[in-house]
Amino acid sequence: MICIFGFDKNTLLKRKIVDALDQQSQPLTYKELVDIVQTSSVGTLQVICQELADLMEQLYPDRSCSIAIQKEKQGTTLTLFRSSDNLQLFYDYLYSSDLASEILQTLLLKRKLSTVLFCINHGISESSLKRKVKDINREISDFDIRITCAKQLSLKGPESKVRAFYYIFLRSMHRQFFTIPNMTTLDTSYQLAEDIAKYLNVSGDLTLVERFAYWVLITQSALAKGKILQLSKADLSRMNLLNYPEPPAFLVHWSTQDWNFLLTVVYCSFSENFQLPIKPEQSVPAPALQDWVRLFQEYFRPLSVEEEQFIYRKLDQLTLTLHFFPLKSTFLATLQAFVGLDDLTEMYPLYLKRFATFWSEWSKQLSDPELEMFRMFSLSICISVMPMDKLLPEIAIYVYSENSDSFKQYLKVKLNFYYSNRYALKFVETPEEADLLLSTVPFYQKQPAPQQKHLIVRARISQKDLDNIEKYLHELCENQLQAT
Repeated sequence: MICIFGFDKNTLLKRKIVDALDQQSQPLTYKELVDIVQTSSVGTLQVICQELADLMEQLYPDRSCSIAIQKEKQGTTLTLFRSSDNLQLFYDYLYSSDLASEILQTLLLKRKLSTVLFCINHGISESSLKRKVKDINREISDFDIRITCAKQLSLKGPESKVRAFYYIFLRSMHRQFFTIPNMTTLDTSYQLAEDIAKYLNVSGDLTLVERFAYWVLITQSALAKGKILQLSKADLSRMNLLNYPEPPAFLVHWSTQDWNFLLTVVYCSFSENFQLPIKPEQSVPAPALQDWVRLFQEYFRPLSVEEEQFIYRKLDQLTLTLHFFPLKSTFLATLQAFVGLDDLTEMYPLYLKRFATFWSEWSKQLSDPELEMFRMFSLSICISVMPMDKLLPEIAIYVYSENSDSFKQYLKVKLNFYYSNRYALKFVETPEEADLLLSTVPFYQKQPAPQQKHLIVRARISQKDLDNIEKYLHELCENQLQAT
């Protein structure tokens, strides 16, 4: 099981169970659920699922989300019902009740407090607190920050690293700004974010306003604790590549570094509507980035000058992001599962195989910590320039029927529509050119070649026919992938 921020295994198991149920269209038995989560026994799951069902009833009294536990002939089944609501309220409650979350939330806001007082308030022993702190430190070490636990429970590390981690923590726990608990300054922070967005002429992008709101909250919180942002030489060397607008007059207590840092980290979010211009003298791409563009053109397609500039800008952003947000591979694996990147391999196997070859050659020049994040976002850049449906496996089909050519036209339209985002179907004029032969009557014995697939379908093509065609298309696609 992936551990994140030192959270308790029971917390993560509950999240995994709810995610598993939410992805199912049919009820699951406990045995099936055990096979999915792979970390627990039937007896343990029975207890946890009952707890989850009770919690859902408490959090969603209107039953917009609920877990039904029912006894059926095949055994007890579990179903998660969810109408228009999402599960964020559940996730917020689940995470905020975890000890690791309470430690981090408290320290990121206050930076230090009495160890004894924290233990009393949370009903835990000092030894339990120290064990949990050790777990958390293991997870946050890449950010060059750590928690110390003596008389004072304190958060230590460079201010830029603390702020960067605070953002990752808040966005991971609370996907919407106003769901952050126990904060009295959300309204004023959001208003200030709207003022900043208006000053930068991006007020129409609500997602961007929300990002500014998180960073305003983090910055204001640090300033309230007297924290001065002192950037390292490495930080400054990267930030000096960019041109920054002057800070607005309404940010009275912010330093220029506070302002420039906020703009830098928001720029790292890859927003299309917010860009920081690169200084002209810094505009020559690094050799490694030039290699990226060269290999893309070799494995995918030629690029226009505008497309090359777009890619260089995104790769510069990615390099900057890697510096300020050194995310662990375990966290990235969680993010990858969250957005469903693994599903793409099944949906677009040819594209992913082409990308894997491209990546294998270019990534040799990267160090290990950079690999996973660069791979994930490199794929995103590839998709931006060349959408995945532009590189589909091409299957040649010959249609034979005793009916008129109008039937062939109808069949072509239906097949193109049904398989449009998975296969590039090419309808050919002779059977010799085809990978797949479709007919409404049998071919003569010698007509299909041994390597060709042949399928008889109904004149009025049915769902069963479409499913059978899908099996053949999938097999032909697999053969193509093995041959490349």
